[in-house]
This record gives sequence, structure tokens and C-alpha cells, in this order.
Amino acid sequence: MILHEPSGYLYMSCSDPVSRTKWCPAMDIRTQPKSPPETDYFALVDTSLPLSPTSYKKVKISNLPTQDPRWRGLNLVGLDVVPSATEPDVLWVYVINHRPPFPPANAKKDGADSCVEIFRTVVGSDIFEHVRTVEDPRYIIAPNDVIGTSDGSGFWVSNDHAVRVGLVGALHPWLLEGN
Repeated sequence: MILHEPSGYLYMSCSDPVSRTKWCPAMDIRTQPKSPPETDYFALVDTSLPLSPTSYKKVKISNLPTQDPRWRGLNLVGLDVVPSATEPDVLWVYVINHRPPFPPANAKKDGADSCVEIFRTVVGSDIFEHVRTVEDPRYIIAPNDVIGTSDGSGFWVSNDHAVRVGLVGALHPWLLEGN
């Protein structure tokens, strides 16, 4: 979750606990979903209000490429919310999406096909507009967080493992020199 301090809005990427028991690549849980999950979503909390059903909104998403045969849904993890450098009310939302691999790949054997999804919104709006999906298996390997730029055009991503699956990935944190 990210707090946009000037407005007091808290932006969150959410999932239900049951779906995490079936698909959570960072925890080595990779039972390949049969269809795009509908459980992950964004939420917005107005922290200036007392916590109640009226202070919480589930965000609607527009412009998702759901008609693309390669679309595999949203499996949300780390996110960043960055104010635009040129438009005072615009926010850029960057989020890690741990997609299942595109068939015929096998999730257990091949791991997640993670990417970064970029959205555009207005402060306080309950609508995120999908701008683009960025995928690059050379650099987006096993991402756990993202930091975006203020123009929607770039980001930095941290990978918690050097490989997607296997013993090297599991042992990677202990194999690094200087730890």
C-alpha cells in the first residue's frame, strides 16, 4: 500500500487469502490457475474519514487488454503511486503482476511470467486506466517491488531471486557474497 500524503488517500493492491494459497510465486506456490483470476483488485481508502464502508472504494479498471488471447489476469503484488510531474491531479500507478506463464509453459516448472502494469488515474478517483504492460524476462525475473517515474514512462524493479524457479532461486539470498 502507498499513502498519497497530500490527499490522504491510501492506494492498495489486494488479493483474497484463498487465491494466495494457490498462486503466490514469491512463496513458491505455483499451482497454475486455469483462467485469469478475478480476485485481485485495487482499493482506495480516504484516511481523512473515519474507517467505514464509505471511506473504502474498490477501484474499477478501464482499458485492460482482456480481448488479447495472451491476457492472463491480474496477480497483484508490490505497487508504487507517483504524482505526475506535469499534471497536478494525475497519478501514475505501477504494479507487479505475477502472471501465470503462457501455455504450454508449466507454472510449477517454469515459474511466473511476471511483468509490470502501468495505470493512470486522478487523485481520489475510483477508476484506473490501464496504459501498458511491460515485460522483459532479462530484467523482470522474480520481482517483489517497483518504483516508478513521474511521467509514466519508466520504473525500477527489485527482484528477490536471480532465477524464477529451482534450487538456485531458493538459495540465492544465502549465496550472495557480502551477506
